[in-house]
Amino acid sequence: MPLFDRKDKSRYTTFSRRSLVMTGGMTAVFGVLGWRLYNLQIENGDEYKVQAEANRVSQHLIAPPRGRIVDRFGVELANNRRNYRVMLVAEQATDGVAAALDRIGDVIELPEHQRQKVMRDIEQNKKFLPVPVAENLTWEEFARINLHLPYLPGVQPDVGETRAYPYGEGLSHILGYVAAVSVVDEQNEDDPLLALPGFRIGKRGIEKSFDSDLRGEAGASRDEVNAYGRIIRELSREPGTAGKDVWLTIDQQLQQFVDQRLGQESCACVVMDVQTGDVLALSSTPGFDPNLFNSAPFDPVLNPQGVPLGTFGNSPRKLCCNSSINNWDMGFYKDIPFTERLKMEFRSEVYNIWNHAQFFSIDGNVGNQGTTFGQPQKTRDPRLVQFALKLLF
Repeated sequence: MPLFDRKDKSRYTTFSRRSLVMTGGMTAVFGVLGWRLYNLQIENGDEYKVQAEANRVSQHLIAPPRGRIVDRFGVELANNRRNYRVMLVAEQATDGVAAALDRIGDVIELPEHQRQKVMRDIEQNKKFLPVPVAENLTWEEFARINLHLPYLPGVQPDVGETRAYPYGEGLSHILGYVAAVSVVDEQNEDDPLLALPGFRIGKRGIEKSFDSDLRGEAGASRDEVNAYGRIIRELSREPGTAGKDVWLTIDQQLQQFVDQRLGQESCACVVMDVQTGDVLALSSTPGFDPNLFNSAPFDPVLNPQGVPLGTFGNSPRKLCCNSSINNWDMGFYKDIPFTERLKMEFRSEVYNIWNHAQFFSIDGNVGNQGTTFGQPQKTRDPRLVQFALKLLF
């Protein structure tokens, strides 16, 4: 056989072997890729689709408007009012957060403790998320912020809602109040609304008894986000269902008349319809202003933190100095017989034994820290102890 024929045959054999190995390797690789593609797209396609959608879309709940409480004639006893507030986005504050807070402080009053709280909140959150700077602004303050908005980089005016009680102390013992969700509340209920920041639930009175009806159903907002969680655009928005209105048998005008007659005396009055049994008026004095639990004014003595009263976890608790709304009275009775027909009865009654004062215009005490915690805002004729002696014969 010629020499060149043997060389060509050897080259052909080597080429065929390499081609076979390469073909087998490529077949195995494409087989693995095909199997993996089948696994991702067909077998587990639904699962991975949900995960991919969760990475791209951020869904969060929207708190629904709380239902109203009205009297027998439709007069609003508890409703929702606008909450004018100022938000700050740290990454948009071109001159820094401190300079932005200084500019805001030139427009509206911004206490030092509030500045420190804003700085802490910004450090704990992402720079592109808005952080509340001031809430419950008056219309004049809110208008000034909007007027100076071109000179306030990073500042965002916002309008929310907060609970309002138009008649203040007059119906406090009937309506109760709303306050921030506590850890115990979250453990006792599985409603996802309780996890929303700033969400408030009923703590006393009608607000607590009919809280599930007044709360409503949450809405949802779907936003497209990037890998860092920054919102790119809003995909959809479903507003929540507002809470139901609760109608009471109370007559507000009659209630107001009873409150005026009682004044600031420590007493109570109930007016009922003898035909139907409806409670037309139910007054207990002194009362407290439930609006303070939603928007507490800054007071360096009574409310040094300037936070809404009833906010969970913002003050130390004491066994003997609980919130002055939770009052306790105690009475002692002694029957001393002298003869079969002669005896003496002795009675001693102690009022407000945990708060040590007869109080009204409560500051709430829950939001206070310091030496004044547990003290009422005002006192009047503190009748703490009452004695009675009766001689029977």
